Amino acid sequence: MVWIFLFINALFVFFIVALDTDTIGGGVGSVHKNAPFVIQELYAGFSIICLLMTTAFMNATANRDFQFGMYQFVFSSPIRKRDYYFGKFIGATILSVIPMLGISLGALAAPVFAHAFNMAPPERFGEVIWSGHLQGLLAFGIPNVIISGVLLYALAIIFRSNIISFIGAMFILVFYEISDQFMQDIQKEWLANLLDPFGSRPFDTMTKYMTVDEKNMRAVTLHGELLTNRLLWLGISLIILITVYFRFSFTIRKEKIKKEKTPKTVTENITSGIIFQPAKDNFLSLNTFLNLVKFETKAIIKNPTFIIIVVIGLIHLIIALVFFTGSYGTGQYPVTYDVIDSIKKSFFIYLIAIITFYPGVLVWKERDAKINEIQDSTPIKTSLLFISKLVAMIISIALILSCTIVMGMIAQTVFGYYRYQLDVYFKSLLVLYLLSLSFFVIIALLFHYLINNRYIAYFAFVTFIILNLFIWGVFKVDTNMVKFGFIPGIIYSDMNGFGPFVQSVVWFNIYWFIFSILIGFVILSFYIRGKETGFKHRLNNAKYVLLKNKIPIVLCAFVFVLCGSFVYYNTKVLNKYDSEKVFENKRIDYEKKYKTYEHLIQPRFYKYNYAIDLMPYERSMKATIEAFARNISNQSISELHLTMPEIPDSVSISITGSNLKLNDTR
Repeated sequence: MVWIFLFINALFVFFIVALDTDTIGGGVGSVHKNAPFVIQELYAGFSIICLLMTTAFMNATANRDFQFGMYQFVFSSPIRKRDYYFGKFIGATILSVIPMLGISLGALAAPVFAHAFNMAPPERFGEVIWSGHLQGLLAFGIPNVIISGVLLYALAIIFRSNIISFIGAMFILVFYEISDQFMQDIQKEWLANLLDPFGSRPFDTMTKYMTVDEKNMRAVTLHGELLTNRLLWLGISLIILITVYFRFSFTIRKEKIKKEKTPKTVTENITSGIIFQPAKDNFLSLNTFLNLVKFETKAIIKNPTFIIIVVIGLIHLIIALVFFTGSYGTGQYPVTYDVIDSIKKSFFIYLIAIITFYPGVLVWKERDAKINEIQDSTPIKTSLLFISKLVAMIISIALILSCTIVMGMIAQTVFGYYRYQLDVYFKSLLVLYLLSLSFFVIIALLFHYLINNRYIAYFAFVTFIILNLFIWGVFKVDTNMVKFGFIPGIIYSDMNGFGPFVQSVVWFNIYWFIFSILIGFVILSFYIRGKETGFKHRLNNAKYVLLKNKIPIVLCAFVFVLCGSFVYYNTKVLNKYDSEKVFENKRIDYEKKYKTYEHLIQPRFYKYNYAIDLMPYERSMKATIEAFARNISNQSISELHLTMPEIPDSVSISITGSNLKLNDTR
């Protein structure tokens, strides 16, 4: 897993640095994509992203002996408590630091491949300044692993519980978000600099006034607010580590024997819930399907980890909503569409975590409980088993979004805003956002059933998310028809509602919905039932299932092609727009052609009279502009050069006594 995480980090950073269109890390404008400032920014950001990775390593290290029943042998061996305790921590820390090196690997590889594959122009990269990598590792990579690792290791070794460690990781994130809220007020930046356990806030404070040359040529060393923050949190971590060392017992404590209740077997639960209800083989029963959905949904929402993720996410959301107003000393009403944006921003990472983790839980839970053969022998249709898992995931996400809506309305009430607009909440979160997330649930399930290895499937899904975000920029493709699950942006306003965006969003959602159905048929064909789990056997079975369902598959494919053709006609033919590459070439041609006129003497405008008529329902505007200009030079002007706006409607300019020499519309 260490090398998988290393590869993911390197891949992620590679695309961030290699793509000229990406702005993550601060490599924008004249700041080089591999500048020391950018490298340090990436180390700071990835310290937060890799928190759960650190949690996994620390938890596994602390609990391994207890998980496999080896602690009796270890505790009775001549090993010292000091060596055992600190040795495990240092080992887990080293393992957690190794994936962080992927940041430097990805950043170093990016300029080479970017030039080879024409991903970004050479001038976007500067020379390799090793101090940026070194300071990034010393200021953020290693300290943040130690700071977060101490707390997680302490929780794991005391409570010996994966859930408790996960709670600790979430609370570290909450603490980080609290510090972010204080950054909104310049008078409280000092407090944010101290409260941030990852050091990002003091780094942002120290670099916000740096010039481009400073960002390109030198790294930020450990001094000032950054040094204070690092020493403070490393000191706190050291105190925790030593305190837990004295708290940790190197002997086996006697535990009271509790009278255990006779548990119901899993088979009994399944029997009473769902399994043996169909009367006919492969009989499609609505009652069976509903019971399956209920059973699978309970398996998700009653899972302690799921509850913890949701609770921590809600705490994060509450913090974001509490600091919703008063940014930089200004007042702001919590209008519904702004609260929705805050919900999406605050809960996105938690929803992605759930979509990444829980499809694997649903796919593997029967095999983990050793009851998969019992379920496989039942006469329930395979499609019911698969669809019930899919629907259960969607229902679980819908429940989470419903909780966020309630929290949003409570926040609005607290701030004295009572225009809740439930329809906007419903359409934005429980329709559009939920549908978008559902597409990725389908992909997650596809990897688990296709690969049949949960950890490789997790890795494949995360890699897919990264590639789907960045790979299209490599090929200069910017259409939503190939970016999986992407739809056009939609903006809500009190004047126009969702305005003209609805039609395009609806068609793109239909487009991806039909494509997801086709993916569903692939998942169904590779669904595992029985003892034969080899890929060759499943491939032969998949061919049989696909041929069996060839009529609905062909119909769906036909509808998908029709829908895609309609979308293509509207986005590429009827309403043609320039791609990023075409637009870039136009700018280059324009500069080459008209560069010679750069210093041509032209009149200066000093006054405008506007008459503008807006017609929102017709999506049109009529503007009449009277411009006044004067020649401020000592030379006569024989010709006027005007740059026209790139809009599809007709624009005309009337200049008394003038003749048109050139009208370049390219």
